[in-house]
Amino acid sequence: MQQNPHLSLKASLMLVFLVFVLGQIVVAPFAIGIPDNSATYEVILAAAAMLVMAAVISWTYRSEFADNWPRAMGLRRPRLTKTDVAWISLLYLGLLLLFYVVWPLSAEDAGWVRDVAIQVPLPVILLCIVIIAPLGEELICRQCLWQGIKQRFGSPWLATSITAVFWALLHVQYSPQGWLFIFLAGLLLGWMRYRSGSLWAPVMLHTFHNLLTLVLAYHSIGPYYLAIAIP
Repeated sequence: MQQNPHLSLKASLMLVFLVFVLGQIVVAPFAIGIPDNSATYEVILAAAAMLVMAAVISWTYRSEFADNWPRAMGLRRPRLTKTDVAWISLLYLGLLLLFYVVWPLSAEDAGWVRDVAIQVPLPVILLCIVIIAPLGEELICRQCLWQGIKQRFGSPWLATSITAVFWALLHVQYSPQGWLFIFLAGLLLGWMRYRSGSLWAPVMLHTFHNLLTLVLAYHSIGPYYLAIAIP
């Protein structure tokens, strides 16, 4: 059994490219003629593409590493000390205060999130945005890419920085200010991946954040959503 099973950087990059292509191919026929106001349909299609990508990545790890695939995918119990948890909590709270209170995100960002929260049925939101999206995105960014870069260059910080940039660029629906928030959050998630030795740690924070954001958006709570009223 391999002590530290992982895909090479080349294999990781090829896999990420492949899953994105397959995800788009699968949902493309269903995306034709989507009404502009059909937020529910768009969310479902995005989640379907993410499921395809996650399934292909999981199948690849299962085929490559046989019985050791959970370890290769980082699916192990997180190893976080109380100090780690305290720092994660403080850094995450700092991000929320900065982008929700001190420098609220734009009306474009706030309005888009609130539209999803209001228009999309609760079961669809919980399944697609709170469960599927965090798991799929973390599998791609904080496992497949992160692990490949770390093993190739031996630097968890380089892996964390590159994957944070990549993750921010994936969120094309946000403004540049929104991308900055996502990039900084990506740094925190990458650091959690490194400190915990587990994919579950960033998945849990990502899930919690998506749920919190949708709850705040739905109820228009806090200065963050006052930006909606700005002309």
